[in-house]
Amino acid sequence: MEIFGQIRVPPSIKARGHLVVHVSNEDCTKPGAVMLGSAPAVDGHIAIEVFPRWGSDITICGALEEAPDRPVRFYGKAAGRFHAEAPGEVIFRDVVVELKKGPPLRLPVVYNPPQ
Repeated sequence: MEIFGQIRVPPSIKARGHLVVHVSNEDCTKPGAVMLGSAPAVDGHIAIEVFPRWGSDITICGALEEAPDRPVRFYGKAAGRFHAEAPGEVIFRDVVVELKKGPPLRLPVVYNPPQ
């Protein structure tokens, strides 16, 4: 599954850091969610490929990571339903994640299955 879009940072957010997109088979803002993948959002642009379970729904989140190994304060989740089942390649374009300030959130790490 390929995902393209952008993370929007409102002008009211003055914090600095790195924009990152996170994709999960569960709600990526909930504790214990297993991430399918994460990638930097260069200049706010999302481009990521993940491999979810066929027929599952995913969530797409964005965050402003201000410091390594610290909870994020600015994050958001793309609206809509993202379903991993369609003829041919599954591609979502023009996905938008609006960042907002929220309670500190520690995003889960990407799951790497044993080799």
